[in-house]
Amino acid sequence: MVHFKLPFTGGIHILLTPNPLENLSLYSIGPFFGAPHKFWMNAQLGTTFEDAYERFEADHRGTFNILAHAGCMVFQLFMNFHFLEIVSHAFGKNFRNILGTIIGKDNYDKIAPALSLSFLTMMMWISLLWLPQPSQEVTAKVCASVSIFVAFLTRKMLMKEWDTMAFLIGGFCDSLIYPILVFHRPFNPLESIVFFVARSLFYTAVFYFKGNLSSSTAKLLCNATVCITIVFACLLEDVYNPPMIFIFGLLAWIPALVTNQPTLYYLSCGFVATLMQGVTHEIAGESPTMPGLRNISHEYAHATFFPVMLWRVIIEKFFA
Repeated sequence: MVHFKLPFTGGIHILLTPNPLENLSLYSIGPFFGAPHKFWMNAQLGTTFEDAYERFEADHRGTFNILAHAGCMVFQLFMNFHFLEIVSHAFGKNFRNILGTIIGKDNYDKIAPALSLSFLTMMMWISLLWLPQPSQEVTAKVCASVSIFVAFLTRKMLMKEWDTMAFLIGGFCDSLIYPILVFHRPFNPLESIVFFVARSLFYTAVFYFKGNLSSSTAKLLCNATVCITIVFACLLEDVYNPPMIFIFGLLAWIPALVTNQPTLYYLSCGFVATLMQGVTHEIAGESPTMPGLRNISHEYAHATFFPVMLWRVIIEKFFA
């Protein structure tokens, strides 16, 4: 544990995590977003499936909470693979120029789909779910694998409509996150409608400036600020207190629009998806699992096995 004194704050201290690389790996693109490096880290640090499931099942028992988490999983996986696909596309030309000079560009084009982040993530995630776990139900594995595979297949479905999703889906999420998690008020449908209208008006105002700061310099400064914010937030001993990284997730759609960077919006969805799980826990009156783990090994297992754990709960709750 490292103490750090914030400058210009009159002596306010914060605590830095003793596991900086592990935290960066897990939280930098949103805790529940899958990526190849996370699965490797989970293999090194993560606890077993049964250990993760014992904690997960204790906090996911109510019908509403389970079904709402299913919606969160759909949102999470859909945005996850959209994000990975757009990142792969952004760096694809560079990889083609580098590897193409070694193996030939025609040969590279043939294997390029298998080298994309989205494909590697899908293959590694599904493979990890099928590693020997004796008491893990086969049906839950199949359902989780299909969920991940469908998200992979639809990774380009709404790529060009990202600003519309920022309006509709983002507005829906914000109308729940702000009153419930930010202002700590009980769920009130009328209040959420008011927040949605207010957020829609604000979105319309921001949308008027879409792309106004899309120069290379503006994007560089924006992305540098984003990287510094994420890195610093991941270095905190408790990323949930203060929740800097999740505040970024709530607000990142604004610079994404102004600089016309869909990648930034899809990245923010990794944190919004986590906040929406927090919303469902608050409404259901059940404790959220992830913030209470406070152990990087448990956190990796919880995030990695989330799809199959949720499907197992669904099967045991509704079909057993």
